[in-house]
Amino acid sequence: MKLTVIDTPGFGDQINNQNCWEPIVKYVNEQYEKYLREELNVNRKRRIPDSRVHCCIYFLPATGHRLRPIDLEFMNRLGKIVSIVPVIAKADTLTVEERQEFKERIRQDLTSNGICVYPQREYDEDPEDRILNDRIRECIPFAVVGTDKEHQVNGNKVLGRKTKWGIIEGTF
Repeated sequence: MKLTVIDTPGFGDQINNQNCWEPIVKYVNEQYEKYLREELNVNRKRRIPDSRVHCCIYFLPATGHRLRPIDLEFMNRLGKIVSIVPVIAKADTLTVEERQEFKERIRQDLTSNGICVYPQREYDEDPEDRILNDRIRECIPFAVVGTDKEHQVNGNKVLGRKTKWGIIEGTF
């Protein structure tokens, strides 16, 4: 599978963040239009390069508070054109209890603001899909810890970060 990652460094870092999501929304829409033009072309290429954005992994700062207005606005706008996967970045800066409470607040904020995240309910085509998707929904938002080292835990090799109090596995 070919995967293209597009980073948006500095998003939301300005003093005035009014409409800062517009270039991103514009880019996503342009990629869909570009693909559609190629697809509608009478003499189209045998293999159309796919530059569409299929998913947005939206990293949330590990504040432990609620979603910021800019997060809500961005996910609300972009969620109408692409699947959003919210992820708490640097989740190891929160205790297990803080992380769980933060995840619950994020779920409440998403629900109360009508923001649909992946997997959307329309993907629940049959009972098996619904069960699997419900299990995924219980984990939203995901939480990650960055690492590139392997450690031995109970005889198994795991990716994780070693701290003075133990090993934090790479994802949870």
